[in-house]
Amino acid sequence: MENKVRLNEQERQFELLKDGKIAFVKYECSSGGMNFIRTFVPEAWRGKGVGTFLSKHALNYAREHHWEIEATCPFIQAYINKYTEIVEE
Repeated sequence: MENKVRLNEQERQFELLKDGKIAFVKYECSSGGMNFIRTFVPEAWRGKGVGTFLSKHALNYAREHHWEIEATCPFIQAYINKYTEIVEE
């Protein structure tokens, strides 16, 4: 698994690509905020920490840019609940 997350602004998602497969976290932007709306990991990559890796990267990106974080994606919500320090100031 390549560990380089790519920000695809056209598709509004953070991506990991390998062997023609893609894992991603989709987002929507609003004034001063970023809402994470969907996480997708191909079945062959599930259970290997890919979703967690992408979630951490996406949330850190939003935090570094001082954007308000919202998560309507259940996977991202669960990540935030488990690792609350990611959204604490």
